[in-house]
Amino acid sequence: MIGLGTPVAARILREMSEREVELLSRQMADLEKIEADEIDNASDEFREMVAAKRYMALGGIEYAKQALTEAFDLSHANRIIEKVKRGSKMHDLNGISQLHQDQFVDILNEEHPQTVAFILSQLEPEHGGAIFAQLDPQLRNQVILRLVRMDKIDPSLVNDVEHVLSTMLDVKVQHEEVGGIDKTAGILNHVGQGIEKSMIELLTKEDPDLAMEVEKLMFTFEMIGRLEDRDIQRVLRDVDLKDLSVALKVAKPEIKEIIYKNMSERARTMMEEEVGYLGKVRLKDVESMQLKISMQIKQLVQKGEIAMPAIGEKEVYV
Repeated sequence: MIGLGTPVAARILREMSEREVELLSRQMADLEKIEADEIDNASDEFREMVAAKRYMALGGIEYAKQALTEAFDLSHANRIIEKVKRGSKMHDLNGISQLHQDQFVDILNEEHPQTVAFILSQLEPEHGGAIFAQLDPQLRNQVILRLVRMDKIDPSLVNDVEHVLSTMLDVKVQHEEVGGIDKTAGILNHVGQGIEKSMIELLTKEDPDLAMEVEKLMFTFEMIGRLEDRDIQRVLRDVDLKDLSVALKVAKPEIKEIIYKNMSERARTMMEEEVGYLGKVRLKDVESMQLKISMQIKQLVQKGEIAMPAIGEKEVYV
């Protein structure tokens, strides 16, 4: 996407879902300097994958393999086919596990924690969080420790994973990178506050540095949109308005509106003017201010002064 240039990339992003844009943006932000040959290699691989999917749609796997061997040697063609099949099966994994969630949880409760950790890493965070919350508590503790340290799947787990899924779908898991810290943060963002707190405490006890990395990804600036109005107002009492104006520079319109509606008319007018007068601000400065405010939110949650519902969940007051 970076190699395509801004105009083309923008047109593609407009055709993607909000979730896809979020995931892609995070991956792009994590990239450091990229060499020209890396962009060329990524572009070549993308074209190969698109061609393989088109051939498979026209005549199935064998047709695709035959067509690809016209351009590549057999081993290269097989690698392309396997990547496409793996991506398709991981998509099926999300769909089938959602349709049969109770059965899926029952199966996972009988499996090795490492196997469960890998399977959760392949699910969408919202769905992975829902399943994680239903696991037996003892298994949950073991799974979170493995999930957060997961970098690449151990090939020896292939048979275990296929056994878990054999009653629900035909899937073959290859040796691949999974991003344990990102996945852990995503899953914990979708469980209740009680489970989230106990898991962070467990991680902190086992590996404080890893726990801190998870918390950095969990406590994002946009979490303010999950708060009740009275809790947002409590946050705003502690936040420096100059810091907030910088943090809002690249915030989503809906996040800005949530914050503005919890300000007095005078404070809102001043804040909108301040944001408008800022001019160009370095992205790292914006991110630094957003992280600072996120940590302030985290401290208030830890003190019990505000409540942070899981994503998609609202606190109930009586």
